[in-house]
Amino acid sequence: MEIMDIKLIGLVVLGLLLVIILIYGYYQRQQDSLAFINTPRAGYKNRKGFWWYRNLYRTNLPDVAIYGESDKKQVLTHPAVITSEYPIAQQLQTGHLGEHSYPYQAKLTLLSVAEMVLFNALQQALQRQPYILLAKVHLAEVLETIPDLEVKAKRIALERLRQKRLDFVICSSDTASICGVIAVEEVFDAEKPLSTQLHDKFVDKVLETANIPIVHIVLREQYDSQELQAQLTKILKLSLQAVNTVTEKLCPTCGATMKRVSPKNGQYAGRHFLACSHYPQCKTVFPL
Repeated sequence: MEIMDIKLIGLVVLGLLLVIILIYGYYQRQQDSLAFINTPRAGYKNRKGFWWYRNLYRTNLPDVAIYGESDKKQVLTHPAVITSEYPIAQQLQTGHLGEHSYPYQAKLTLLSVAEMVLFNALQQALQRQPYILLAKVHLAEVLETIPDLEVKAKRIALERLRQKRLDFVICSSDTASICGVIAVEEVFDAEKPLSTQLHDKFVDKVLETANIPIVHIVLREQYDSQELQAQLTKILKLSLQAVNTVTEKLCPTCGATMKRVSPKNGQYAGRHFLACSHYPQCKTVFPL
């Protein structure tokens, strides 16, 4: 009888140990998917749930959603730090930043060579005019949602704007108000993919809804300032003064102005060339 009691007690103890091990394993798996952040800053509530989950946020949650707000289906409130920043937030707290914390490097140029040629031509067309030319502006910086829009609908609308970028934007130099948008068109744009066509159509439609004029300009090797001014005046309704000077030829490589040169020495002495004004950094030269 005593032996049976001992065996029964042993089985109960083993069962309890097994339950404890399973609970501990489940707890560890939960902790592996959670990152601990200190008390949220003022204005934010703790995450809803059991007490041991407060201030704990899953690192594998998507960083595009804002938790809580008016969406009743979600049980999370706005976290103190967005999901994608948790690893960096933890490293900042410990003072150790990994080598892959900031996996970025500078682009070689903001504009391509063809875009730079158009940018310089537009700058020349707007020279001594009350306007500012900006490049690579996100659509969310130009447009905003209408008032009284539901939070969820507003979030979706803003996300669509953040995914779009404008080639060039013309603003008033006095008030920085948006005067118009310039969209770059490639020569072979008739064969552009459907996704690009939908992007362009969306941009055109939302700008039309917001009463912001847009002009489409095809990339070329050189532009005429008077022709550009005529387009900007007609479509964007800009008040531009007529250009009385002869348009300078622009370098097709870097977009700088070309100048007439004639070497005095060497095998090309006495001959005339059209050279880039950025020479010797840019070695573009054309014989005349």
